[in-house]
Amino acid sequence: MTEPTRARPGAPRSVSALEARIAELEQRIEELEQQRAANARRGEMLRRLMPPEATEHFRAAAREQIRGCAVMLDHWIRGLEANEVEQARTASGTERIVIE
Repeated sequence: MTEPTRARPGAPRSVSALEARIAELEQRIEELEQQRAANARRGEMLRRLMPPEATEHFRAAAREQIRGCAVMLDHWIRGLEANEVEQARTASGTERIVIE
């Protein structure tokens, strides 16, 4: 991918500089269109190779992994909150004594 040439804001641009910029933008558009076409071909190939049932199972597995991550985060957040409460008690001068 080509790097764009940028002029300072407000600086006068020559016709040749504008033509060069237009050529760069046209090249970028062409590259993006090629990427889009390649992505469409890959997507179609995957749809032909993988049955819909497999896709459903993979999505369900991904959903379960995300739920597992959420449980881990909740666990660590609760631990942080408990630590903050304990620090607040200690800072206030009160101490918790467990009697058995």
